[in-house]
Amino acid sequence: MKLYDWESSYNSRKILAIAFETDQKVECVPVNMQAGEHKTAEFIAMNPNGKVPLLVDGNFQLWESNAIACYLAAKDPNHRFLPNDPQQRANVDKWLFWQTAHLSPSIGKLSYERYWKNQRNLGACDEKVVDEIMLELNRYMGVLDTWLGSHQWLADNLSVADFALAVTFMTRKDINFDISGWKNVTGWLARVEARPSWQQAGKCW
Repeated sequence: MKLYDWESSYNSRKILAIAFETDQKVECVPVNMQAGEHKTAEFIAMNPNGKVPLLVDGNFQLWESNAIACYLAAKDPNHRFLPNDPQQRANVDKWLFWQTAHLSPSIGKLSYERYWKNQRNLGACDEKVVDEIMLELNRYMGVLDTWLGSHQWLADNLSVADFALAVTFMTRKDINFDISGWKNVTGWLARVEARPSWQQAGKCW
């Protein structure tokens, strides 16, 4: 299997962590997005969105990082990170969808104001906008922190969902997003980031 990605993209980390957890070999293929390699006809033929990451497994091509992570987890014969039981699987899916629909977009808006505007010379950070974003983020972080107050992991056991949400917090220092006030979240995140698979995935680029 080959994983096409860019070294500045965080989303491959959850994919590689799952690969390491399940002893699957994935070859990392760098895509130089600054040079426009993601816009070539060859790449667009594999992913019409022109984005990374992209997994190629023989003749099978798959994009969207959560889908790729779930695919690798589903190939694990022990089903450790994506359970077969419908209710347990639903608990994993619930958090994957929540991350995609709520947490990630909110953090993305904060990233734009506190990081990307400066990087792209788009003007100063708008603190009024940041205040509005933080109201939204505080609500979502409260949901997550409350849940983790009575659960070690997001679902019944360590799963794809934990790695997917952990990736969302990888930019927290760059965007000055202090999560120390949410003790259950910080404890859970420390558990994920201490996994050997997570550490190994961070050394692939």
